[in-house]
Amino acid sequence: MNGRTTGRPWEQPFAWWGPPWARPNPLSLADLIAQGVINAEKVAWLADHVRRGRSVVVAALRSGTGKSTLAHALIAEVDPERSRVYVRGSYEPFDWLASSDPNRTTILVNEISDHLPVYCWGVCAKRVLALAANGYQVIATLHADSPASFVALLKAPEIGASDADIVALDIGVFLDITASGERRVSGIMVISTDPDSGRTVMRQVGP
Repeated sequence: MNGRTTGRPWEQPFAWWGPPWARPNPLSLADLIAQGVINAEKVAWLADHVRRGRSVVVAALRSGTGKSTLAHALIAEVDPERSRVYVRGSYEPFDWLASSDPNRTTILVNEISDHLPVYCWGVCAKRVLALAANGYQVIATLHADSPASFVALLKAPEIGASDADIVALDIGVFLDITASGERRVSGIMVISTDPDSGRTVMRQVGP
C-alpha cells in the first residue's frame, strides 16, 4: 500500500487489499527470503523488474500458497512517483482512465478469477490486459500451476485474451507448496511470442 489518503477510491486498497481481509502485518521481500520462499538473487531480479515499471503476475494453483503475500511484497517496490490504481473487481468503472498516464500508472489486481465479485474477471480482466498492452504496469495474481494453465485461464471465453494481450504481462512468477508444506517460488518466466507459431510461450529466466 502507498499510505496515501485521497478522495479517489481507486487509490485505496479494495477487498483483500485492505480491511477486513488484509494481513495486519504484510510480509516484506526480506521476510520471504528469511522464510526460504525465494532467494535473494530472485528477489533482486524481480524488484528491479518492478521498479522499471514492468508488469508481473504471481500464479499458484492452490489458495494459501502465497500469491497475494508475494504480490503485496512486490508492490512495495513500485516507484513511489507512480500513480496506483486498485482495481475494484466486477465493480470497476475505470473512471480513473481519463486522468491517468499509462507510463506513470500501476494497476493492482487482487486476483484474476471468477471466484468472487471483488475479483477481476470477464470484461474487467480483458480491459486490464488491453491497458497493459498500452503501457500500464500491472501487478496481479491468478490460479495456475504451469505456463499452459496460465495461458488457458486468460484465453478462457469469458476473457478471450489474445496472445499479444498475454505477452503484455511481461513476467509470470509461479509458487508451489513442497511435500513438507513449505512455500517456494518454483519459477520466474518471461512471457513472449513464438516467432514461428505466433503463440504465447513462457521461458524460465533469472538466477
